[in-house]
Formats: sequence, structure tokens, C-alpha cells
Amino acid sequence: MSLPLYPIRCPLLLLLLFMSLAPWLSLAEEEPTPRAPRTIPVDAYAAIVNGRVILASDVMMAVRPLEEQLRASFYSPDVLRSKLREAYDEALEELVARALIVEEFAARGGTLPDRVVNDHLNEVVRERFNNDHVELLQALTAQQITYEEWRDQLRDQLIVSILRRQEVLDRITISPTDIERRYQERIDDFRVPEKVKLRMITLNSGETEQERETKRRQAGELRERLVFGENFGALARQYSEGSRASRGGDWGWIAPGDLRPELAAVAQQLDPGRISDVIETEGQYYLLLVEARRAADVTPLEEVSAAIRDELWREAFERLNDAWLKNLRQRHFVKTF
Repeated sequence: MSLPLYPIRCPLLLLLLFMSLAPWLSLAEEEPTPRAPRTIPVDAYAAIVNGRVILASDVMMAVRPLEEQLRASFYSPDVLRSKLREAYDEALEELVARALIVEEFAARGGTLPDRVVNDHLNEVVRERFNNDHVELLQALTAQQITYEEWRDQLRDQLIVSILRRQEVLDRITISPTDIERRYQERIDDFRVPEKVKLRMITLNSGETEQERETKRRQAGELRERLVFGENFGALARQYSEGSRASRGGDWGWIAPGDLRPELAAVAQQLDPGRISDVIETEGQYYLLLVEARRAADVTPLEEVSAAIRDELWREAFERLNDAWLKNLRQRHFVKTF
């Protein structure tokens, strides 16, 4: 169970934390340069927001779940170090933002009744711990924080949620006109190209001229059988050497432009139900059957309006949230290390 974490004060834990941070630290020791990578401080201040201290250990604990994912991604040491550095910086920014919001709440004289905090706490216990306080206490022990510290962190999270709703979420408005305008701006993204329902027989031409002649003749014979009414799918399953042979050569609906140029040119011109001539390319012979055709079109606004609304909402949230946090930084003391 992932929980917000408080500063670690136990010397043994700090020693273990230092050992786990070894891969994060800069390896530039013997020949330092002006651009030597900044090391991550261990057991030190990461930031101060007014009088609120954020320790490096707080940031590291916030990064720990992502660190495990990154280490499992088989990055090279240099890439891993860079990504861990980025994760650390992003986590620090998030912790600074939270601290700023809580400080702003206090500066406004805001109060959060114990009843509200307790209701939120009980909801978290129900949802995350199946209403089992023993499970909660075990998780807190594993994370090395007390119940009171955890309660304070939940209180801060609730404050952040309340203020962010007031200052950001409640100010976001997306109108139908906004959605229509974005749709027109991105109309090319919603164009659907012409597609054909395609079947294909593929024969590998072989290495020698004799092999190529044999396969060329086989392709011609297969075309004659198809023209005289034999089932394309059945012959494809029996003779095709392509990747879709077991499916009767069925490629489903595909844009001709997604095919290799020699095949695309034929697929674009072939009438539905007609069998192509033998198409010879370097290494293969092909027979095509266009079963149906869909004209190029534009996806209607009604089908993409929800996605456009989500896109506009995300953009508005980032813009308003960034502006709000920038304003808070100007009004409060912030120092990062």
C-alpha cells in the first residue's frame, strides 16, 4: 500500500537509504567540469517553503515506486541515472507545489474542521484498507510513519484538493463553440482515408531463374482458376506463402497507401470482385482481390467531441494550474537545494 511519507529520522534507515541511492549519484569525481551533473543530496534539505522543510528522503520515498519500474526497464546506467534524476526533480516540484498550497491555505486563515478530516480519513481506510485498521497500522509501520503523521498528510492532501478545485478546476469551462473550433483546426487529423477490403495470395519467387519461372507460371494458373470462379480464400489457404495464408489471405480493411507501392497502385484501381493480374515485385508474386471499397471520409464531430473536450480540459488545467503555482511562488518563500 503506497502512503505519503514523512521524513526518516532513524540513522540506520538513513544509512540504508544512502546505500540504495548509490546508482543515483554522479560518477564525475576525478575530472569535475562546470557542467558536472548535480548529485542528489542524502539526509539534507531538498527544499524550504516558508518554514516548511522538504527533505531529500521525502522526495526519494515519493520516487521509489517509479524507481522500481525504471530499474526493471533495462536502461543503460547513464540513461537510468538521467531518468532517475528527472523523476527526482519532478517529485520535488510536486512536493513543493503541495507545500505552497498548504501554506497559502494557512495564509488565508483557512481552517479544516476535525470532522471533515476524520470523514476523509475514514473514507480512505474503507477504500484502501477494506476498513481494516490493523492492515492500516501494518502499512504505516512498514513505511516508518506514525498514525498522527499520516493523518496530518491526509489533511494536507485534502487542503490541496479543496484549494485546487477553487482556483483551477472550477474555472475551467469548455463550450460547444470551443469544441467546434478545435475540430475545425484539426480537421486533417479526423480524415479517414479510402480503404479496401482486401484478400491477397503471395508466392515467393525463389532464388534461381528456373524457380522464378515456376512460381510465375503457378501464379498465372491460380489467377485462371480464380477467374473461373474458384474460392479465393480456399486457394489462398492452400497455396499462399504470405503471413495471412491461414486466414484465406484476408487483410481486412486497409488503406491502399499502407501497402507497398506496386500493390497500392493496383488496389486503388481494382473494382470490387475483380481479380488482379499477377503483380511481380522483387522476391514475390501477388494476386489481389478487392472485396469492397470505402470512400475517403471525415469522422463526424459527434464521434470525437468527447475526446476533444478531454484534450481542451487537460490543456486548460495545465495552463491555469501552472499560472496559479507561479503566482504562489511569487507570494511565498521557496528555496530548493
